[in-house]
Amino acid sequence: MPSADCIADLHSAVRQDEPDLIRGKLAMKAYQCGTSPPAMLLLAIDPSSGDSLFHTAMRAERLDALSILRERLSPNGSFEIGVWLLFKHKNYQGETMLQVAAQTGNQDMVIAAYRLFCRDWLPHEPHFTPIPAEERSYGFEDELRLPPLMFLLEQNAASQDAASVARANGHEDVARWIERLSSPSGMDLPSSIKATTT
Repeated sequence: MPSADCIADLHSAVRQDEPDLIRGKLAMKAYQCGTSPPAMLLLAIDPSSGDSLFHTAMRAERLDALSILRERLSPNGSFEIGVWLLFKHKNYQGETMLQVAAQTGNQDMVIAAYRLFCRDWLPHEPHFTPIPAEERSYGFEDELRLPPLMFLLEQNAASQDAASVARANGHEDVARWIERLSSPSGMDLPSSIKATTT
């Protein structure tokens, strides 16, 4: 089990270090604790806030850090339950990484949180799928729509979903973007909104 100092070092690295340093520190701390980097992502929960490393990257508005953290996840599905636990993790305020991103008002961070959950590419990265997660046209009753929809509608300890969090922090455009995704016709985004997501 990692010590509080070990966890604090990793959160500090995610906030301020260069991507290669984050990658190296995560590998080193995992080795010191006798575990793997993917498992370390699950263990490195800030004891004072309950934030995961993904929460910290969202709060610091670090797309480059998110990219490094995501690449540490196993691509072969062997760690799938751990990935879902990590992406749905709530801090002590009951906030998911999407709600933390919504507080910043940074559209790229909100898009990144949603795309991470959908296992899609991050904003400004090379495209690995023909269209991003937020533009996929799911049928209203399609079961593939349910996990992302539940992620969007998840409430924090104050009973606010991500759109409400964005609105409470004065980020109306972000709130509307989230609401469009969570509505039955949400996949039919106007071209002006689509343009901000690439």
